[in-house]
Order: sequence, then C-alpha cells, then structure tokens
Amino acid sequence: MTHQETCLCAERQLDFRSDFDGDVVTRIFCPRCVDRAPADAVIFDLCEPGQYAGTWAVQYNAGELKRLDPAFRPAEDYFLSLLISGACGPEIARNYKKTGLCRIFGLKGGTGALDD
Repeated sequence: MTHQETCLCAERQLDFRSDFDGDVVTRIFCPRCVDRAPADAVIFDLCEPGQYAGTWAVQYNAGELKRLDPAFRPAEDYFLSLLISGACGPEIARNYKKTGLCRIFGLKGGTGALDD
C-alpha cells in the first residue's frame, strides 16, 4: 500500500510504501526539519538528484507495528530493517536504478533511544 506522508514543517510530501494495512508511520522529517526529529526516528539519506535529495527521518508508530507485525521488536535493528527491506519506506527508494537510499544512519538518539 502506498500513501503520502507530509513532513513536520509541512513543506514536503513523500510517498511511502508499506506492507502493513495500518498507520505505521507517525511522522516524516524532510531535510529542512530533520533536526527536529525525535530520538526514536530513523535518520537516512536519499540519493536522488532532484527535489528529494538529502537527509530525512521517519518516526514509526511502534504501537501499530506491535499490533500488526508478529516479528515486532522494540529494537533499533527492527526499525532499520523496515527501511532496508522495503517493508515500510519511501517509494522513491525502491527504484535503485534511478534513485534510492544512500545511507541509513540509525536512530537519531542512538541505540538507547528505545529504552524506557
């Protein structure tokens, strides 16, 4: 399922593809507002020569993922795998011949960002 997500500053929209039926993306952050992303957001670069190039972030809805995904784990590697596998990530990153993910940095707050 593909749906459009609007960034925090409401300047940009990005098509996200998700293998899940629920609302598993809480918020995205474009290059202009990525510095305001919370500690549990995954930071990544999009390699795209046009309007989408730059550092972005996505904050996933852990509660909804826990409900929908039997493999859910509140761990950094789980959230990174959503982007790497394409299970839930930018549609533009799925076309690796033309564009794609350049780099996934990890959680903004580091590995301890998911600790209670």
